[in-house]
Amino acid sequence: MLDVEHRYVPKIDYLCDFQEDIKPFMRNVVTIWMLEVCEDQQCEGQVYPMAINLLDRFLCVCVISRTQLQLAATACLLIASKTRQTRAFSTSLLSLYTNHSVSPEDIRDWELLIVSKLKWDLIGINGHDFASHIIARSPWTADHALLKNHAFTLIALGCTGGIKFLVIRY
Repeated sequence: MLDVEHRYVPKIDYLCDFQEDIKPFMRNVVTIWMLEVCEDQQCEGQVYPMAINLLDRFLCVCVISRTQLQLAATACLLIASKTRQTRAFSTSLLSLYTNHSVSPEDIRDWELLIVSKLKWDLIGINGHDFASHIIARSPWTADHALLKNHAFTLIALGCTGGIKFLVIRY
């Protein structure tokens, strides 16, 4: 996992170096919204970090306007749910979470845009993957569930915390 992790981490601080219309607070708002959707739908643990990873990687390669940020985030949630949980979100459910500001058709169109911009390289390594392996090998087996819960909470906080936590500078 360490050998391939670098392929799935944003290479630029896209909020400073690439996106002109999107500000850090906008990313923060949309990532918190994404977390709330995942919590409300009781998603499997890997869905949220993967959706954030997809969003960050997409925003490194495609300039969008602020009006398209929630649409991009919604499509990333759809892709992550399809790849990391047993039951994927429906586009109509995701549209409902946006108060119908995004149509199911738009979500499907943007799903295709995102997967094509990412060249179908979707299943990235994220903190959840590392935490699962580390926790499984921990000597604290009695507190395994508690440790797992705390680790995944920290991962979610890191995902919403901002792009500066995620960028690899070369």
